[in-house]
Amino acid sequence: MKKRKLVSLVLAATLAASMIAGCGGKETPTASDATETVETKADLTAEKNVTVIQNKAAPLSDFLSEVEPDTGYSVKTVTLDYDGKSVTFDTDGELPEPGKGDTFTVAKTEGATTLMSGKNVPNVSLTFSEVTDKAKDLTITFDLENSKGTKGTAEAVVPVTVVPEAVSEVADLTKNLKLSQDLKEYDFDVYASNIQQEAGEDSNIKSVTVKEGNVDFGKPGHYEVTYEVEFKEPVKVETPDTSDDKTDAPDSGTEGSDGKTDGSDNKDSGSDNGTGTSDDKMDGSDDKGSGSDVGSVDIPTDVEVVDKDEEKDLGDDVIKDNVKPGEKPADDEKETDDGKTDGDKGTDDGKTEETGSSSGGSASGGSGSSSGGSSGGSSGSSGGSSGGSSGGSGSSGGSGGSSGGGGSTTPPHVCSWTPHTATRWHENWVTVTTSDHSYDTVCGCGAVFGDGVGHAEHEKAHLKAGEYYGSQDVACSHTHSHSEDQGWNETYTDYYYCSCGATKPA
Repeated sequence: MKKRKLVSLVLAATLAASMIAGCGGKETPTASDATETVETKADLTAEKNVTVIQNKAAPLSDFLSEVEPDTGYSVKTVTLDYDGKSVTFDTDGELPEPGKGDTFTVAKTEGATTLMSGKNVPNVSLTFSEVTDKAKDLTITFDLENSKGTKGTAEAVVPVTVVPEAVSEVADLTKNLKLSQDLKEYDFDVYASNIQQEAGEDSNIKSVTVKEGNVDFGKPGHYEVTYEVEFKEPVKVETPDTSDDKTDAPDSGTEGSDGKTDGSDNKDSGSDNGTGTSDDKMDGSDDKGSGSDVGSVDIPTDVEVVDKDEEKDLGDDVIKDNVKPGEKPADDEKETDDGKTDGDKGTDDGKTEETGSSSGGSASGGSGSSSGGSSGGSSGSSGGSSGGSSGGSGSSGGSGGSSGGGGSTTPPHVCSWTPHTATRWHENWVTVTTSDHSYDTVCGCGAVFGDGVGHAEHEKAHLKAGEYYGSQDVACSHTHSHSEDQGWNETYTDYYYCSCGATKPA
C-alpha cells in the first residue's frame, strides 16, 4: 500500500511538471522542433582564402570553382554574405541592382550569356570598395531542390583580403598559385620580381619582395606566401563615403559612358604614373570620406600543392616548372571576363592605352626623348588631345618632347649575369651484403646459439637440472643482401639571368 502511494505521488509530480513545461508550448518549441534539418546536397570546390584589389571586379569563380549537386538536385537560389551585406538571387531570375555606397556589390559578369556556368557557379562579379586590415569572410550559400520538392543546401566560407587600388600595377601578385606535387622548388622571389618588371620603371612600385612563406614542396596541402609591395610615393587608402550623394558603387568593372570603371566623375585618377599619391585620390572621387597614407602593402596569397589526381583535373592551371627571371605570368594572355585579353582591356582609369591616359602621355614623351625635339613635341600634343579631360597627359607628353630636344642620352644597358643554381640527384644503386654473425655456439644437447647469444642462460638451466653437456664454437657465415641508392646531390648552374630580365643558357 505504501509503495502504491509513493508511485502515485511520483506520477502526480511528473504530471504537474509536464503541465508547467507544456504551458504555451507552441511559443517555446524544443531545439529539434525549432530547427529544420536541411542536409548538404552538393560538393563545393572553394579557395582557402582570396586577395582582391579594391574597386576591381573579381568573378565569383575566383572564389569558388565548382559546385557539384547530388544526383537529382539543382541550384535554386544563391546567397552571398559579406560584412553585414547580403545578396540573394534566383538562378533563373535577375540580379538586384547594386546599391549606393556599399562596400560589397554583385553584378552579372560582362559578356556572360547565362546566369549559371557549366560548373554551377553563377556568372557574377564581386566588387569590394573598402580596404581591409585583415581578411573578412565571404559566405556563399546554395539552396538546392529535387523534383520531389526535397530541399538541400551547401555552403562555403572564403576569407577575403582587400588591398588598395594602387596594387593594380602588380595585380598578378594577388593570384593563388597551384603547384604540382612533383615540383621540388619554386622561386617566389623571382616570380615577384618578374611582376614588378612588368609594371615598368614608370610605375609607382618601388619593390616587391617575399615577406614570408611556408610552402613544403612535394607535400599536398595549402600554404601561405605573403608579398610586400613598397611604393615610391605613399598612396592614400580611402575609407568609402556611404552618403546618398555619392555616385553608384562599382558594378562588374566594365567601362561606363564616360570611360571610367569606378563610377567617378571624369577626373584624373592620380599622378602621371597611374597611382594616387598622398595629394591625389586613387579613385578619382571628390574629397569625401577619410583615409591614410601608406608606403607599403602586404598581399597574402594561398599556395596549394596539389596531388596527382587533382593535377589531372586542373590541367594547365597547375604550375609544373620553376619560374625563370623575366618570365611573364603564365596566363597573361588568357581571356578576361568580357572576352578580351589583358592587352585589349583599358587601363585602371577606364581608357585604353591608345586613347592616352596619364601614363600614355608620359610614354609619348619618352619616345620624344629618344628621337628628338620635334618628335617628342608632337607626341606630347598627341597625348594631350587624345587624353580628353586628362590635361595632365598632354603636359607630360610635351615635357617629354622638350627633354628630347635637350639631347639627353641614356647609357646603353650592359647585362651583368648572375648564375641561377639548381640541384639534381644522381642515382647509384648498389647491392649491400651484411653479416648476421660469424660463429655458432653448439650445446651438447644439440641447441645452437648464434654468436653464443643466450647460451650462458641455457647452460645454467642444464646445471640446475643436474645436467652437463658441454659446448663448442663452430665458425659459420650467415649473411643477407639488399639494394640501396648511394647516390648524391649535385648543385649546378642551369642558366644565367640579369636584373633587366634577360636570361641565357648555362
